[in-house]
Amino acid sequence: GVRPEKLIKDEAVKDNLSKLIVVKDMYDRKSKMVELSDLFIALPGGVGTLDEIIEVFTLLKIGFINKPCGIFDPDNYYNGLQVLLDRMVEDGFLSNEDMSLLKICDDPKELLFKMKGN
Repeated sequence: GVRPEKLIKDEAVKDNLSKLIVVKDMYDRKSKMVELSDLFIALPGGVGTLDEIIEVFTLLKIGFINKPCGIFDPDNYYNGLQVLLDRMVEDGFLSNEDMSLLKICDDPKELLFKMKGN
């Protein structure tokens, strides 16, 4: 895991981690996760998860990284985000080509298959 110093002090660390990397802050955390990861999959989560996947999608879109990016969407958890992204495409703020970089799927095997094609 990658955790900022403050969260190490404030929250319990999971016992099942194979490795723990402590960084200064949330900005360094996201940078380190991008550096260490081969691909990115967001699971249902809160605003931190949303922040992380949108940042990675942005980095992919502008060409700063070239790593697959996907969202696992069971029970239409991320339907609101999909509606917002579709609206961005419709209004010209996001191209269909850029949108095709982000794979969203409710089946984990299918999601991985789609991401391999990216």
